[in-house]
Parts: sequence; C-alpha cells; structure tokens
Amino acid sequence: FGGFVMHQYLCWIDASSRRSQGYGAGVPMGGQLKAEKGEAPVFVAWAEADGERLLQRMQLIKGWLDADGNSHEKVIEVAGTSENGASVDLVTCETSGPGERQLCGTWTDPDYNPDLPAFYYIRVLENPTCRWSVRQCNALPADERPEACADPDYYRSIQERAWSTPIWVETN
Repeated sequence: FGGFVMHQYLCWIDASSRRSQGYGAGVPMGGQLKAEKGEAPVFVAWAEADGERLLQRMQLIKGWLDADGNSHEKVIEVAGTSENGASVDLVTCETSGPGERQLCGTWTDPDYNPDLPAFYYIRVLENPTCRWSVRQCNALPADERPEACADPDYYRSIQERAWSTPIWVETN
C-alpha cells in the first residue's frame, strides 16, 4: 500500500496513474515533507487486500512534538470503519460480513503547524480472524484441549495490520 501527499482526486483514478502522479508530485512513504507556511498537507492513502482476507479500515497516525517538547499522537480514520459488521465464528474460524478489497482515503491536517516536528504514517486493519492458537485448540478433541483454550483472558480473535513507513515533516 502507499501513502502520498497529493490531491484528493487520486482515489478515483486507476492504480497505475495514482502511483505515477503520487511519486511525480507528492512525498512517498519514508520521504520528507518540506513545511510550507499557510498550507496544510493533503494525504492520500491507498491499500489493497493481500490474499483472501478483506480490509476493514485505514487510519492515518500523526505524531508531533509541541512547543514544550512534549510528544503527542492522534489516530484519524481515513477509509472504512470499525463498525462494518465483519465478524469471526470462534468455533469454526469462518469469517463473515463485509469488507473491502481496496481502501483509499484523503485527509487534510487541520492543525498543521510547519514550525513543529511531526510525522505521519498509515495503518491498515483487516477484518477480524481467529488467532492461530484458536485454530489449534479447535482442531483438538474437546477433552484433549489444554486449560488455556478456555481461559477468558486469552484473546481469541485478532486483526492483522500493516503500516507504512512515516512521512517526516522538515521544520523551518
């Protein structure tokens, strides 16, 4: 998946054009954004599912230092939603509900301050699935399962994630 500082229309053009325009006029993942006074950056992020699992949502994470040197982080939902209705049956590990093969979103930073050090990166979450250990527990006959298989503090589902390298803001 990729993230670029670019114009919002990139979500609605074909992937090849999106890549070439993003690299041609934007800042790619891992790049440095030159701070411009009076201009908030526009982020365009695009992700495509890998394999059978569907995507649930895409988030942009902003980290920055304030004028006193204190660190902050903010999570912004840019595409999809955690309320998409996707679920997993923890007995059969079958998934159900909607999801997306691709997510594309844009976001403009309303609090952008070119004088403060900051970074931005993208995180993509898949729909929930069974943990590998639940699959192992389910494969055993019920009377042969270890106690951990029934432990209520033991997470039974997960959401696989992917994230980009950050885009760093070069301050004045």
